[in-house]
Amino acid sequence: MTTSVVRHRAHITPALERDNATLAHTLRSAACYFTIAILAFGPLAFGAVEPWALLILQIGSVAAFALWLAANLTETKPRIEFQIVHLPLFVFACIVVGQILLGGTAYRHETVTQFMNYVAYGLIFLISTDLFREEERIRQLCLALAVLGFALAALGSVQEFTAGGKLYWVRSPKFGGPIFGPYVNRNHYAGAMELLFPFALIGSLKHGLGGSKRALLAFASLLMIATIFLCGSRGGFIAVVLQIVFLAVIIFWRSRHVGVVLSLTLLFVITAAFGTWLGSDRLLGRLAEVDKEGGRIQLVKDSMLMFREHPVTGWGLGTFPVVYPKFRSFATDLYVNEAHNDFIQLLVETGILGFGTGIALLIIVFRRGIQNIRNTVFGSWRTIGICASLVAVVGLSVHSLFDFNLQIPANALLFYVMCAVAGGRSEVDSEVIRRVEKVSATSVIDV
Repeated sequence: MTTSVVRHRAHITPALERDNATLAHTLRSAACYFTIAILAFGPLAFGAVEPWALLILQIGSVAAFALWLAANLTETKPRIEFQIVHLPLFVFACIVVGQILLGGTAYRHETVTQFMNYVAYGLIFLISTDLFREEERIRQLCLALAVLGFALAALGSVQEFTAGGKLYWVRSPKFGGPIFGPYVNRNHYAGAMELLFPFALIGSLKHGLGGSKRALLAFASLLMIATIFLCGSRGGFIAVVLQIVFLAVIIFWRSRHVGVVLSLTLLFVITAAFGTWLGSDRLLGRLAEVDKEGGRIQLVKDSMLMFREHPVTGWGLGTFPVVYPKFRSFATDLYVNEAHNDFIQLLVETGILGFGTGIALLIIVFRRGIQNIRNTVFGSWRTIGICASLVAVVGLSVHSLFDFNLQIPANALLFYVMCAVAGGRSEVDSEVIRRVEKVSATSVIDV
């Protein structure tokens, strides 16, 4: 007589499964709210450029990541998923770690400090590719960013005419500067608006919205665009024009609704004219200026001399202001802390390797974003979020050719979240794409 031993696997009871699912849902929701709160905090706290604000942003990023990780560990089937859009950030992190450990930086302390910022960006980027693939959470993100943009635009408009050059009516910038809204530099305010107005504008086109909600979102987007012209940012002016052109092309491509495109163009022209009229003495005068000696063109030339000495791995992340005085070709009593061109600064600080990861990220984001827009119906908040994020990335990428918005933590964090939303992929997206390819059909935009 033989006996056999059957090993019974421990299993989770239905009640425990429900409890775990509830806890995971609560933790995931908390991570979502934390992430949105961090995104809103940064612009309101002067762009999170001061140490106290930057510390809160970093702590908040770690807290949001911890909540997200706990939610995944609680779930029966964790949703931690590696995507191709994660690869450039991982490679970039390896490059910077190599600079720190192998002595490849001109100033190790500054590289470590800047790397901590990028760790915070990376954590939020990682969880955003997961959190904001769900319809309800992407809806919350789109509406929260629309409200944030409207609040900043309203603050900036009122403050411009009543504050006498003071932030929040009480604080004068230590070194002066062309302030607008809560930002010390109007160009960085314009960068924030370039990132935020697409969510209100494209959200106002969503099918099924009530008339009052549609009107509020449209008004919020037009106010944001108007303040870009009002603040007098030349880079913002160029970026927002190209954003509207890009958005019009997408809408026409997906819907063939000529009336929507013409209405959008007309509203933009009227808004731009109104904003320019309010700030005509600032914007028109700055557009007529010719770049003077020591301006952005000279900075680019000097930066290329820096690049030639360390072309592969660069001088070290965050070391531009430390190294640049050695290569400066003009006399000035001003402290030159940035290259005023994010692409050039990335090339100088991290070399061809780091620059390549930045370009690879943009390529993946645009390729995935366009693919998602092409293969899904534009009636969902997820597709609206993808489209708005793609338009936002276009705007800040263009503006980065003239300024350093990606050196401002609040704007950089918003930018990377939008890269995650536009360049991420979920199983739902994959199913839609497979279904569309199978029937060889194309969905239409639903406006």
